[in-house]
Amino acid sequence: MAKVEFLKDNPKYVDQIAHWMFKEWGHLRGYTNADRYIQSVSNRLNNDQTPLTIIVKSEGNELIAFASLVDHDMETHQELSPWMGGVFVLPSYRGQGFGKVVVAKIEQLANELGYDKLYLFTLDKEEFYKHLSWTKVNDEDYLNSHVTIMSKAIRST
Repeated sequence: MAKVEFLKDNPKYVDQIAHWMFKEWGHLRGYTNADRYIQSVSNRLNNDQTPLTIIVKSEGNELIAFASLVDHDMETHQELSPWMGGVFVLPSYRGQGFGKVVVAKIEQLANELGYDKLYLFTLDKEEFYKHLSWTKVNDEDYLNSHVTIMSKAIRST
């Protein structure tokens, strides 16, 4: 059975996460290597405040998914906070529910930290998030790409 844990408790995965982020999204920011991602991910070693990252490990302790809760994920929208970002599932594990697992865990953690609403932006996963009750806020150009900004009310009543 897969395990959801904090990156804080598994810092050995910082470099691996940073390299996967670089491979997946580095071209958007014009990065030529993973160094900035290593620095960014290293700052997410928290479990009770933002920024934080959660990971999913297989039974054999293989890293298979991760997601983060950060204060800001778009320089153009500093008025919106917090953001769920860096949602990633290793390709060989996609379609098995791990994306839903990390999204639900980030939503839960944001709620526990007292937030009422979460934001994200996506290049191509709008339908995935719609199925998880996220709503579209806006479409816009960002980082030379067309993105969709979405939000979700998370405060339980």
